Amino acid sequence: LSDLRAVTNSSLVQLVPRSEEDCVRPAPLETVQFVPRSEVETTDSSLAGRYELHELLRQYAEEKLNASPEAESATHERHCVHYATALERWAADIKGSRQRPALAEMRADRDNLRAAWDWATELEQVALLDRAVEGLCRYYERRGRWQEGEAACHSAADALSATVKPIATDPTGKAVSTERLRALGKLLIWQGTFCFYLGRTETAEQLLREGLDLLEAPEIDEMTAREDRAWALHISSSAASV
Repeated sequence: LSDLRAVTNSSLVQLVPRSEEDCVRPAPLETVQFVPRSEVETTDSSLAGRYELHELLRQYAEEKLNASPEAESATHERHCVHYATALERWAADIKGSRQRPALAEMRADRDNLRAAWDWATELEQVALLDRAVEGLCRYYERRGRWQEGEAACHSAADALSATVKPIATDPTGKAVSTERLRALGKLLIWQGTFCFYLGRTETAEQLLREGLDLLEAPEIDEMTAREDRAWALHISSSAASV
């Protein structure tokens, strides 16, 4: 491992990255800008332009990143923003003509998607969760990964719900942002969806109702929540007929 560190340090110095943080930035495709081709390998041939770092090199980069808390936090944020943006695009693709290639792309990035989601959940990044929830959940839905979807929504909903009791008011009595209300409503609706698929009908109906209540709050713009409400009513109808 010491030999690998020496070789890698030498390679990184010779290649002169744009900034120190770029040496450890995990953003997709940027890896090839500062790592020699001998230290990366191509992934699935059907996903052109994708590369994977050797595991030891990845561990080395993580070690360097962890040495700088500020750089680590900034890198996690860039990573999360990148994948939240991608999930917004994939959500639209899944509902359109690019469903199959979108699902293949998401499958290739599933570890990155969950890492970004977990970071946003831990830090209660409401805007990023709101942007990412539909894309991630539609991936889990279409792939039949319902337990993973329920767990992802459950953890994020728990993180946000602590400051949304009662509706539109946090424990200090201050108004909760409409963004938080909308994000939590969508999370509860998708958690309820996965519970329904898993045969937990009673729990599903309760979660769907709670999610609808949030999205029907007067603070929420009707246009921004129309599709989510329609989905909740569709799943609720299915659950009621069981």
